[in-house]
Amino acid sequence: MDREKFIEIYKRYYPELCLFLGNFSADADKNKDIVQDVFLKLAREDSEKIRNVRGWLYYAARNAMLNHLRNEKSREKCLLDSALQMPVLDFDQDSLSLEERLEMVENAISALPQECRDIFVMAKQEGMSYKDIAAAKGISPKTVATQMGIALSRIREYCRAQKFKFFKKTL
Repeated sequence: MDREKFIEIYKRYYPELCLFLGNFSADADKNKDIVQDVFLKLAREDSEKIRNVRGWLYYAARNAMLNHLRNEKSREKCLLDSALQMPVLDFDQDSLSLEERLEMVENAISALPQECRDIFVMAKQEGMSYKDIAAAKGISPKTVATQMGIALSRIREYCRAQKFKFFKKTL
């Protein structure tokens, strides 16, 4: 697709697609980001294969938004699941709000070594099986299981240490 045609399509459909994505999310900035990504994808596509540009744009924008929402929901579910399990770690439920627990778990995940964190995210946030993770990473499923055990252990340790620090500050 030549530059002039792309600019014409961009000017014509950008505002329309942003409004369309408003049906899925009230986050105007995120909607704009997704529309921009869709146009980048369009620029990389073989324009000869696209018969209906408007239809392609709407289809691509909708799918990109649904992927974003699914990934965001998966991330939040993982954090919420982990945070809700924290009282098992002897946390005084009245001492930490859900937001504080979520932040603590998020910080614990961020503190993991890169490879361990990647495997944990693939398993818990993206919902991949150990076998799929092993194939994607070129490692054995046993290594994935070992890394998951390390991740969960370090997250528990991190949260226990933070609980101690939290109470130490308030005494």
